[in-house]
Amino acid sequence: MHDILQYLARHESWLLIGAVLGRQSCLPIPANLVLIAAGALAHSGHLSLPTVLFLSVLTFLLAGLAWYDAGRRFSERMLHFVCGHTGNPESCAGRAIAAFSERGVRTLLLSRFVIGLDALAAPLAGRYGVSVLKFMAFDGLGAGA
Repeated sequence: MHDILQYLARHESWLLIGAVLGRQSCLPIPANLVLIAAGALAHSGHLSLPTVLFLSVLTFLLAGLAWYDAGRRFSERMLHFVCGHTGNPESCAGRAIAAFSERGVRTLLLSRFVIGLDALAAPLAGRYGVSVLKFMAFDGLGAGA
C-alpha cells in the first residue's frame, strides 16, 4: 500500500489530469477514487491541496468546454452519440433535455453527481446557447463541489 501512495505522490499531476480526462471522455476510469486519494494525500501533507484543486477543476473545465463546443456544433447528433450506449437512447436524451429545460444552467452544478447527466450537461448547455462565460462559471462551480 505504501508503494501506491508514493506513486500517487510522485505522479500526482499526470494521474489527476489523466483520470479526469478519461472520465470526461466517458471511459470507465474511477476518477472519483483518484480524486479522493489525492485529497487524502493532501490532508496528510504528501500533496498540495491547492494544486490538487486547481488541476482537477481546470481539467474538468477544459474537458467540459470540449463537450460544450460539441453540443453547440452537433446538437442532436451529440446527444444521440452519448445516449447511444444506453438501453433506450430516446428516453436517455429526453430525460436529459427535460432536466436541462427545467433547471437550465443550474443543471451543471449537480450534473457531476448524477450518472448519465454528467456526460450530457455540457453538450446540452452548448445546444441551448448558454454563453461560454456563464457555462464556465457554473461548470467550474460544479467541478469544485
